[in-house]
Amino acid sequence: PQSTNVGVSEEKIEESVCWIMGFLSGLFGAGVGFSTAMMANAVKKVPLSREPWNHVLFGIVGFWAGAKYPSFEKRMIYEINEARADKGLPPLVGTFNYFQYKDDGNVDM
Repeated sequence: PQSTNVGVSEEKIEESVCWIMGFLSGLFGAGVGFSTAMMANAVKKVPLSREPWNHVLFGIVGFWAGAKYPSFEKRMIYEINEARADKGLPPLVGTFNYFQYKDDGNVDM
């Protein structure tokens, strides 16, 4: 089978995938933040558009938290492998998740 990415390096593809993953998780976080502001107004039974600066603020904070999630997940994998090494267990390897594990327990991102 021939590669569909002729002339494009693997590093370029991984870099673009990581950027897209961070951006999409940021958009999801912004949606959660915005929805939180809407839900707060709904629970108070006030117009949903009241205090629009809260919608913007919660959306920005949600975007930031969502964009940081991939790096948090990568760091968590390192910490789990360190804890497994302390207990004498092998590192996590051979999974088909987004972060591909190496034999030495490091993560390929």
